[in-house]
Amino acid sequence: MCKAIEDMLNDSMEAGKEIGKEIGRQEGEIIGAISAYKELDVPKEDAVKRVIVKFQLTEDEAWDYVEKYWI
Repeated sequence: MCKAIEDMLNDSMEAGKEIGKEIGRQEGEIIGAISAYKELDVPKEDAVKRVIVKFQLTEDEAWDYVEKYWI
C-alpha cells in the first residue's frame, strides 16, 4: 500500500478512536448524573428534564438513557 494512503488510514483510525473516547466520556457523565438523581430521590420525569438540559439531548434520547440506567 502506498505510504500516503497508509498515513490517511492511520489518521482516520486515530480520529475515530478520539471520537469514540469522547462519546464514552459523555455517556459516563450521563450515567453518573442519572445515578445521582436516583440516589437523591429525584423523580424520573425531573431527571429526564435535567439530562435534556445538561447534556443537550432530545427528550427521547434522555428517556432512553434514564430507562436504561435507572438502576
